[in-house]
Amino acid sequence: MSSIDALVKVEQAVAERLIQKMINQSHRVQMKIFGTDEVHEVVVRRTPRKKHFELLYKGKVYKDKKQLTFKIEVATRVFFFKVESIPTTKLIQLPDSLEIFELARRREPRFKVPKEWEQSAVMSSEKTPELKSIIKIRDISTTGMKFVVMPPLDLLNDDEIITIQFKLNKAQQISVKAKVRHSHKNLVGGPTVGVMFIDTTDLLRTKLRKVCDDIAFYIAQLNNIF
Repeated sequence: MSSIDALVKVEQAVAERLIQKMINQSHRVQMKIFGTDEVHEVVVRRTPRKKHFELLYKGKVYKDKKQLTFKIEVATRVFFFKVESIPTTKLIQLPDSLEIFELARRREPRFKVPKEWEQSAVMSSEKTPELKSIIKIRDISTTGMKFVVMPPLDLLNDDEIITIQFKLNKAQQISVKAKVRHSHKNLVGGPTVGVMFIDTTDLLRTKLRKVCDDIAFYIAQLNNIF
């Protein structure tokens, strides 16, 4: 499995343990408000009312009911659940049997870029930085990506150093250096190339993670089992 294929429902016992870990702040939790571009780091805190929880995050309170998608990260595993907000509050009420789904994917968190997303991307070799080739990104992680190079560029050499500039959907443009790990010819068009990012800073890793988070939330919210 090379990318996200599906959301798989976890057993109820697993769901209950995940909720407990979320409340204990054992793992990173994010929340996306459906219909907006808002994604928040969130702390979920118990309240005196059974099954009611307070959400601590930097964001406004909505007067109307909103659908909230939560993402819980456990090492390289990612889980999602969806609930509705309680209007005019930062409160949620969890059902007795909350459905939680896990992203079914390979161990390394690599994400297919949705076909309907707009993207603009170019690459250039360290040897000839003035020559830029258009690329089409297939998938991405915080550590690398796979893309197809538009012809007439031929194969790239393994370990060749390149620079990639890209913009996916509504994210800001990113420029990153990378090392070629593999390159192979296609029957039609230019080669498919896999690269590993190098010389990344904390800021750059944060930007790359934001892109991956955006794709994960997009898939979770569009999946028809929600």
